[in-house]
Amino acid sequence: GFEVFCKGETDISDASRAIKDEEVAACKKGGVEYEELRVASDGITIVSGKNADLGGDGNLTKDQLKAVWGPDSKIKNWSEIPGGNFKGVKLTLAGPDSQSGTYDFFNEEVLGEDAKGDTLAPRQDYSASADDNVIVRAVEGAEGGMGYFGYTYYEENQDKLMAWKVDGVAPSAETITSGDYPLSRPLFIYVSKKSLQKPEVKAFVKYYLENATSLAEETQFVPAPQDALDKSLETLNAG
Repeated sequence: GFEVFCKGETDISDASRAIKDEEVAACKKGGVEYEELRVASDGITIVSGKNADLGGDGNLTKDQLKAVWGPDSKIKNWSEIPGGNFKGVKLTLAGPDSQSGTYDFFNEEVLGEDAKGDTLAPRQDYSASADDNVIVRAVEGAEGGMGYFGYTYYEENQDKLMAWKVDGVAPSAETITSGDYPLSRPLFIYVSKKSLQKPEVKAFVKYYLENATSLAEETQFVPAPQDALDKSLETLNAG
């Protein structure tokens, strides 16, 4: 999305993470000035199969997730997860591929950076897909499956999946909106300032922001805090 946006080929870019430094540079090179507008919220949800008997207390810490997903992880069984009192069940992993904003956010928040300041990549022996429905099926179909994706896909598949608490906090619309859930994230649209000179683009963005809460609820995303929406509308109107 950002690749074509920063070339000036699109008016608006949806983003499930904030723009990166290299993308800022690409937009500058492409002569694209933009506004960053918060439109909704999401929470990366860690899931296993609905009836999975894995032990533990329904909670995974970020340190445990890092131990499982880290680039040097050799954990192959739930019982090998440190400090979790999990059962001896084979661990299988599924998650987004490297083109996903969800992948980027998870790695930044859970795995952290190396000595050079670069975000660590996860272990490579997991089932990677750009399609969250494929991840759902991979997790649901494995006795000891673990996967992650946005909260929307968990909500749509609660009959098949259970969600883990992270650091003692369960994902929900309330905990994601408040930011109490550790893997909460804001969702944005980036709008070209040049494109905002087009009446139809500005009208579309204004409609989007004024109706963002109801649109988020209809599409099973978590609404952005009202003060963030108000700030985005102020930015748009000031422009």
